[in-house]
Amino acid sequence: RFAKRWLVLQFICNVSLCSTLPLALTQLPNKYATTLIFVLTPTIVNALIWFAAANFSKNYLKKITILPIIHADDLGLTKATNTAILDLIDNGKLNSTSLLVNGPAANEAIDHSKKWQKINLHLHLCLTEGKPIANASYISSLIDKRLCLKASFIKLLFVSILPSNSVYKKRIKAHLRIEINAQINKYKELTKLSNISIDGHQHIHLIPIVLEILINLASEHNISWIRTTKENYPVNLHTMDWLKTLINGGLLKWSILQLLTFLAAPRIAKAGLSTNESFSGVLFTGKMFGDVLSKSLKVFKKTDANSQNTIPLLLIHPADKLSKFEKTIGLRDFPLSRNFFSSPNRMYEWHAIKTRQKSNYFEE
Repeated sequence: RFAKRWLVLQFICNVSLCSTLPLALTQLPNKYATTLIFVLTPTIVNALIWFAAANFSKNYLKKITILPIIHADDLGLTKATNTAILDLIDNGKLNSTSLLVNGPAANEAIDHSKKWQKINLHLHLCLTEGKPIANASYISSLIDKRLCLKASFIKLLFVSILPSNSVYKKRIKAHLRIEINAQINKYKELTKLSNISIDGHQHIHLIPIVLEILINLASEHNISWIRTTKENYPVNLHTMDWLKTLINGGLLKWSILQLLTFLAAPRIAKAGLSTNESFSGVLFTGKMFGDVLSKSLKVFKKTDANSQNTIPLLLIHPADKLSKFEKTIGLRDFPLSRNFFSSPNRMYEWHAIKTRQKSNYFEE
């Protein structure tokens, strides 16, 4: 793959020069000068291309090999998610996890706080489903008739592009600030942590209007880290894997989050906050096992070290099998998550990480 890009560039440059130089040089009266230019120009261009290629290779080899953080979302969502996440922590296979403070099993997760104190814990900001933490009467634009959160990803993305003087946008923004404040305070109350790291349920935290509020609240709540999703795509995957991610919308989701990360990263850095250097887990969300997991881990083999940013992060969503109660009643207020966590893929991810040896992350 390295050689191809430079060979293609060389081919394009040579074809372009051979096509345009004779036309450009017909006006020169001296045929010797014409011949000299015609011979030397491609030679010089080729030399410059391979000089650039050599520098690229040299810099690539200097990059540091970094093992990624293995991170699990949705601690506190259900007993099934708690079981899998806490098991991975017990077995030393998980580096960090995110707590859903409005999750039905959040208090149960807190009962096992001695376990997750061994790893990094983040707030899993949720605005799309579940009961709000703030008083419902203060955030009427964010809830439905059942008093559940309904701020969908698409809706908030649309509100973000409205003019700043829009009355509707101001109202949504004010209500978002109230609920975000409430979730941060609830997180502090449950975990007794003062230094806050944040990511989002369905990556809602990267939407501009939400990110702006988080940055504005950073100094007040001692927010030091916000997750981004700068994800390189794995190579050498089977064609069927790519077809699946195209059909199920993974590629579209990846494209949107790549754009949002591109816009968010400079704002996070400007605010003096840190983020993860790179990421994996959006393109094949919910299918991080088998060949996809192996190839996704290899994406991190060569990564630039950045003093402000933390090391790369690989996202998984492990869970045990949902009980009948969790499917029917426990996740009634989390319809999006109920469908996602009903899949057997949750158990596949759990066991794929549990049985994987760290020494095999970068098999040749």
